[in-house]
Amino acid sequence: MMDLHTIHELSRQAARKARREHRQPAVPTDHDRAEMAQGRYGNFRIPNLGEYRPRGWRMIDQHFVDKSGFSSPGEPALTMPKFMQLIAKTDPSHGWGMIEEGQFQAWVGEFIPTRKKVKPEFDSVQG
Repeated sequence: MMDLHTIHELSRQAARKARREHRQPAVPTDHDRAEMAQGRYGNFRIPNLGEYRPRGWRMIDQHFVDKSGFSSPGEPALTMPKFMQLIAKTDPSHGWGMIEEGQFQAWVGEFIPTRKKVKPEFDSVQG
């Protein structure tokens, strides 16, 4: 079992790597969301961001998740199928990133984009 100091150090290391690699929270596709609604992983992978908070994203919540696959529904950490179903129910624009990782559980941050995509405006030219 990892001590708290080790967990925090691993989070700092993950943050440096995420910053260097310009990692962003993962946003599930429609296909991913359909798989998750059934409690299946599909191809969706959550990046480890550690303490790094990418520009353009704001963390709005965090979820305690069992990553071992051996948890039971009554335990404090969400089982992976329950977590996948939670993701499937959230707004499709939300992104997900691991913010702290222990040996068997992880904290996963739920992020929203802070920048709205601006649609180009065209001036109408009257002739």
